[in-house]
Amino acid sequence: MKYPYSKKEKLYRTVRMLLIMLLVIGAGIYTMRQHSVIVDPPGEFGSIQDIDKSAEQAENRPAPMQTEKSSLLDSIPEYSGTPTYVLNGNKPEFTEEDYKKAESMYIELSELDWLGRCGACEASLGKDTIPEGERDFDLSHVTPSGWNQAQYPDLISRNSGWLYNRCHLIMYAVSGITDDPRNLVTGTEYMNVDGQLSYAEKATQNWLLRKGGRILYRATPVFKGNELVCRGVHIEAGDVESRGTKFHINVFCYNVEPGISIDYVTGSSWKTN
Repeated sequence: MKYPYSKKEKLYRTVRMLLIMLLVIGAGIYTMRQHSVIVDPPGEFGSIQDIDKSAEQAENRPAPMQTEKSSLLDSIPEYSGTPTYVLNGNKPEFTEEDYKKAESMYIELSELDWLGRCGACEASLGKDTIPEGERDFDLSHVTPSGWNQAQYPDLISRNSGWLYNRCHLIMYAVSGITDDPRNLVTGTEYMNVDGQLSYAEKATQNWLLRKGGRILYRATPVFKGNELVCRGVHIEAGDVESRGTKFHINVFCYNVEPGISIDYVTGSSWKTN
């Protein structure tokens, strides 16, 4: 003799059946994904396999360009009071192919890596890349990797005592690049003004304004491991016409601030004891 199920028992049986059906459907989808061949044509971001593979590898892959450039730090002495260190007799390591390409104007900015860090920026600069009028743009909406601003008015006399600048790798005055995040790094006031601007950028600008022609210019932020703040910026420049014999620069600008210690992993800072 069959007894009628109570409402509670009927609800329990219904829920149990639904759970069993969901498990069966899920197992079927998993099996199809494991054994089927995806033949979607690659689009803007490649095939589905490429997207899955990129997502899988993103967590463990090393940041691009750091292997070759971080080794540069091995040949550079620790900062000892001078904002720049001259490399290779101050002559850039451009090839004939590089100079040939630079006979025409171009600007190339590396994409940010998986940590949001800038890579090398390279350009063929000339009077045609120099912007007209005064600089009139705001950078406050850009947050470069490692941006952890702090103020030291008793140690830094410029910039209202703020430690960091959003430093252009290729300066605006010769490129017209304004707020592109691919061209902005977290750099100290000291590196920006005493290193990049004073030694390399102003010299490049003055040459173009006085001599004209073209200058091949490359600025590469140098990071150590997975640090978010670069240890410095490697700048190379050479006039295209003489293949860098008349005008040439090859320096490393230290990303330091006298009297202040920096944690390059996070960008935090403190007064040096």
